Amino acid sequence: MAEREFLAQVQKANLSALELYSSQSLKEILLYHFSQPGKNLRPKTAYRLAEALGAAPEKMVAWASSCELLHNATLIHDDLQDGDATRRGQPAVWKVYGGNMAINAGDYLLIVAPQTLLEDKTLAAEERLELNKLFVAMSARIYDGQRGNVGKALENASNGERNNNRYRGGTS
Repeated sequence: MAEREFLAQVQKANLSALELYSSQSLKEILLYHFSQPGKNLRPKTAYRLAEALGAAPEKMVAWASSCELLHNATLIHDDLQDGDATRRGQPAVWKVYGGNMAINAGDYLLIVAPQTLLEDKTLAAEERLELNKLFVAMSARIYDGQRGNVGKALENASNGERNNNRYRGGTS
């Protein structure tokens, strides 16, 4: 499978995740966010890892999608928390739909991200379970990094400073 086809399958999986449980208004917000694609670093890394290990890239689609959904959840939340007004050349989700809806959109992606992985039938049940454990651990590290980022920004704000440095681990 070529990388382009792999990325198209990941994109299809991402869009399918938006259909799982979201209302029309939430889906509108998420489609807006995904309308300007990112660099796809996580899916490209998954594809290249599969190639390097001699594994079938098809078995990495769900993992890549889960990671990309998680990453986008962190971007939506991070933009709001940092007050970043733009993302990928357009107004950030919170600037268009408000902070509360941005939180809802990011939370939705956090919920469905592991579901994509757990429903993957190209992997054995034990493999899905192990990958889910890794996914949860990775998610916890991201949360801890963002907590530190927000905490440091609050500390600097109380000192009358603006924190422009990223705390390690803040977004995926």
